[in-house]
Amino acid sequence: MQDSFNPKKVAEDGGLLQLCQSLILCSIGHKQHILMTPVTYTFSSPIGIVRLTEERGAITHIALTDRCDASSSPSPLLCEAERQITEYLNGTRQQMDFAIRMEGTPFQLRVWQALQQIPYGSTRSYGELAALLCNPGASRAVGMACNKNPLLLIVPCHRVIGANGKLTGFACGLEVKRYLLLLEKGSSS
Repeated sequence: MQDSFNPKKVAEDGGLLQLCQSLILCSIGHKQHILMTPVTYTFSSPIGIVRLTEERGAITHIALTDRCDASSSPSPLLCEAERQITEYLNGTRQQMDFAIRMEGTPFQLRVWQALQQIPYGSTRSYGELAALLCNPGASRAVGMACNKNPLLLIVPCHRVIGANGKLTGFACGLEVKRYLLLLEKGSSS
């Protein structure tokens, strides 16, 4: 026989409470809005058109795209992300602190977390990252995880170079990678 529904038990477990809080935050007229479905927003930048995706109160994707999307007015989070990214690309900001959420395999998440530890204006090789992850033979796997990075600029895969110090693959192209590295070198001095 199944137990009867006990709202207090569900609330104590946190699930229902979190769901109710999320629904309340979506209420019209409330100052804080949590978008439950993905919303994209694009803006022009020195490296091209940046596309942001917000879902459930966090930025989940930052990428370059070839066209601006017609969109309604952006949420406060999308506006804040645009402001911080613009400041970064203008050389006046080194770290961004808006809400993000990354989804990937456990290995990808470890790589992306390691990438976030590379200091502004510095670089690491794929091999150095693999060794840092206690998997020195995983340089190629690190490169593949970099290629799947959903958060351009926040997870700074542009700071990863070849073992010989040369620029290697970058999803947005080597010119963008070069631009970002030069920007950081010039701003960190």
